[in-house]
Order: sequence, then structure tokens, then C-alpha cells
Amino acid sequence: MNEIGPKQDRAEADRAEAATTSPRKANPNRPEPEQPRWGSDHPVNIRLSVPLIFGRCYVTIVAGSERRAPERRKAEHKKHRLLKAGNLVAFTALGIVCGFAMFFPLKLAMVDHLESAGITFPNNCDP
Repeated sequence: MNEIGPKQDRAEADRAEAATTSPRKANPNRPEPEQPRWGSDHPVNIRLSVPLIFGRCYVTIVAGSERRAPERRKAEHKKHRLLKAGNLVAFTALGIVCGFAMFFPLKLAMVDHLESAGITFPNNCDP
């Protein structure tokens, strides 16, 4: 019969406590998780967590009817402009990627269709 020593008893007690303890109680210096400033009553409420090489990134899409006052919308428009250099670079890169993603399958389908109709294309890769 295997006897359990005091160190093993303490380790088991620590594991049991950790399993039942909330993260806030386990680390009292940890800040409370923020609740979203918007409600959950939006018709579109999509939340994605994207794994990246250097960590994880999250994307949240919340859509619905506008509830903010016109003054607040105007102030936020001035503070968070859409036409910034970073946004333009991101939109341009996304457009290029989407363009290539749509162009190449269409090109391959068109070439296959034309070749099946008897139209051939010269292969410039042959020496």
C-alpha cells in the first residue's frame, strides 16, 4: 500500500483549491474583467478569436440600429476617422488579396473552358 506524505497531501489540496477557486480570488491584484459597454441585444454580435504567430487577436462585429445621439456621433467621428493611413493600407491589402483570390480560380476555369473548346495557348515556359 502506498502511503501519502504531507507534501503530497498539500499538493493535492492545492490542486483541489485551484480547481474550485475563481481567477479573481486566486489573484486579487488581477483587475475585474470589463463588461462590454454595449448590450447583447444587437441583431449582429459576432466575436472571433484569431490565433497568430505572436499571440491571439480578437475581432468583434456588433451591428444594429444607431442609438447614439448626433452630438456623440459627431465627436466620435472627429476622434476616430475612417480615412487614416493605417486603414487605407489595410483596405488596399485586403482588396489585393481578395482580388487575387477571385482572379486565379476564374482564370483557371476560363483557360480550362477555352482549352476544352479547342483553343490552345502557347506555353512560354518551354525552352
